Amino acid sequence: EILKDKGVMTEEIKLREENIQKANVPLELPLGYSLIRYYTILDKDEKVVRYFKYTDGLNDMSFFKGFMPFRIPGKYIEIGQFRVFYDSNILWKSVAWNKENNFYLLIGDFPTNFLEAFITAFVKILK
Repeated sequence: EILKDKGVMTEEIKLREENIQKANVPLELPLGYSLIRYYTILDKDEKVVRYFKYTDGLNDMSFFKGFMPFRIPGKYIEIGQFRVFYDSNILWKSVAWNKENNFYLLIGDFPTNFLEAFITAFVKILK
């Protein structure tokens, strides 16, 4: 109400759940992750980003695919062609990369000693 009174317009980002059977990503991933949700993030009714939520029953992992680069704050380390960002709690990691006209972002709690193998396997599965 306050924003309306001041005449301030806000843009709304919409999250729309999609049919999981229409997802163009693998249903199963290394470390026992399974796809449980598939969303499209809409901005002004234009499809901008695909969002896939995976779980291993205990931990969740989020995978984003879009046409614009994902801007992640903080410093990163390079692992091959991937930029890996560590969250402040050291458990969650964000991995960003691009291929052709697509940009990718993977966020999850991955074991550090298995991270490079997991990322490589994940990218091969996406082909």
